[in-house]
Amino acid sequence: MPIANPRDLRTAVDTAIAEVPITDIHTHIYDPGFGELLLWGIDELLTYHYLVAEVFRWLDVSYENFWNMSKTEQADLIWKTLFIERSPISESCRGVLTVLARLGLDVGGRDLTTYRKFFSEKTPEEYVEQVFQTSNIKEVIMTNDPFDDLERPLWLKGYEGDPRFKAALRIDRLLNTWETAWPLLKEWGYEVKQALTDKTFAEVRRFLGDWAERMGALYLAASLPPTFR
Repeated sequence: MPIANPRDLRTAVDTAIAEVPITDIHTHIYDPGFGELLLWGIDELLTYHYLVAEVFRWLDVSYENFWNMSKTEQADLIWKTLFIERSPISESCRGVLTVLARLGLDVGGRDLTTYRKFFSEKTPEEYVEQVFQTSNIKEVIMTNDPFDDLERPLWLKGYEGDPRFKAALRIDRLLNTWETAWPLLKEWGYEVKQALTDKTFAEVRRFLGDWAERMGALYLAASLPPTFR
């Protein structure tokens, strides 16, 4: 149908945006094949760092005591403090409620036990598939760190996972903690020194090239420390 007025144009644009498959270009999630690196489930949603920061505005509990709690205990405390005792109106709280609602769960019931049961009855693969279908996601780009002791061995074994999960090569440790990164590079066969010589720069480029090729990385990712922002 031809677009005859601004209302028709808005409808056409809204429809196109709603229907087009999404490529999420920056995520911190993993293919289920990465095992424990993939964080999913209601307890992980509730202990996301924005909600942890928010709950400390209301709690009279030390950081040490909080981090000594189990993941389930932390989630229980955050749920009670931010979702039961107070109206969950912050962006972070509304994000959790949006996820639950889109999964078909009753957010009005505010029943954490029911939500846990829902997730416990799914495998990571089933949940990922549901999220992709519900959100109309075509593919996502992970953030992959070759310095991570859990992740690195998977890539070295020639890991090939779900093709919808693309890689981005994270270089934070090279930029922010060179004093601990360079001994590892040397251990892995790269001829580097702590001093940033021409040879060291060349070897760092070789390291990045090797890992970009190994991962099929689409781009380099980094978070600079506050003093550089």
